[in-house]
Amino acid sequence: MQFNSWLKNWSASADRRRGSRVSRSIPHSAQSLENRSLLSASVLLIGGELNITLVRDEAVRISSIAGNLVVQTGSSGGALLPSTNIAATSSSAIQSIVISGGDEANEIDLSGGLHGADQHLGQWR
Repeated sequence: MQFNSWLKNWSASADRRRGSRVSRSIPHSAQSLENRSLLSASVLLIGGELNITLVRDEAVRISSIAGNLVVQTGSSGGALLPSTNIAATSSSAIQSIVISGGDEANEIDLSGGLHGADQHLGQWR
């Protein structure tokens, strides 16, 4: 008998608590999220050979600023960021460049030139 009265009191108390809550409105429209993916471009400098491996739809820009090599990578059509996994290197130290593209369309920009290194680079394949 006591259990039934306790259960009735608890149920009535819960109903009062639910009625006194402030209702929060939930927006009816959802915000779309931007498409993001981890970049997986690999940039290695071994001796005088610059090796770049692109995966998916990535882009690379190779240039020289004040005689130093600058390699930037990112997604095709997006912002390119400097590669941080190679040490500061003179662009004239680059003897060859090997770029391996991914399965999707890659962008390769060599328009920045490797001032001082142009004469050392062999043929493009």
